[in-house]
Amino acid sequence: MALNLSDKFISPYKIDEIIHALRNTDFHLERAKSKNLKKIDFEKTNQNQLQISRQIDFDIPVSAQKFVSNPISLVELWTFESNQKIAIKVSIPNIQTEVEASMALKSEDNKTSILVETVVVSKIFLMSSFAEEFVSKYWKKSLQKDFEILNDWIKS
Repeated sequence: MALNLSDKFISPYKIDEIIHALRNTDFHLERAKSKNLKKIDFEKTNQNQLQISRQIDFDIPVSAQKFVSNPISLVELWTFESNQKIAIKVSIPNIQTEVEASMALKSEDNKTSILVETVVVSKIFLMSSFAEEFVSKYWKKSLQKDFEILNDWIKS
């Protein structure tokens, strides 16, 4: 199963300010606090990569509770390919699902537009409905909240 999503966000801040915040582990800790966080670890694998390992509690649908339980583990790998492009890979081993996202940043009228293209792939057929629910309840909601936190973080 694969699910494709596209989201666009507008930030009043410059690309450099956004990239600086996204590279900052304190920012990622702040965004993690908005979720049901159990544990978080950071590892800078190289100058252009940041790995974030988290455990969260998630509202698991009744139909999936026999296959997976809380906490859900997530490993995010942020690759800063350039000042205008970031690749994000989120692995969710508990449900054998991966989220691959590409963030394209573009200056527009003293603002920055951020286009997020996402592909969600679940390797377990029985978990496909859970993966869809994960995306609709967690990923999209999380993106919206993360961009609110990002703008507030840069503002402060």
